[in-house]
Amino acid sequence: MNLTFEDYVKDLGLEEMSREDQEEALAAVAKTVHTQFLADLYLAVGKEQFNAVKTSIKLGPSVYTTTLKHLVPQYMTLFEAAKQKVFSAIKET
Repeated sequence: MNLTFEDYVKDLGLEEMSREDQEEALAAVAKTVHTQFLADLYLAVGKEQFNAVKTSIKLGPSVYTTTLKHLVPQYMTLFEAAKQKVFSAIKET
């Protein structure tokens, strides 16, 4: 399911913020989700394979995605779990 900007704003309770502040908040959340995903990925694949993922990031999005699909076929499940961890932590505060 693809959520819209407005869906994320509502889900995280950011409705009272200005549009600019919402954009900044969601950009920070996205960065945090990606950081959590990479931390979880490291635990899932170990140092050697994680280094391969880090290298693939530098080579561009298509190489990064291909590397993830090869090393961690369930990478989207891992990403969704990371997203839920971050969203849950935000909602608890």
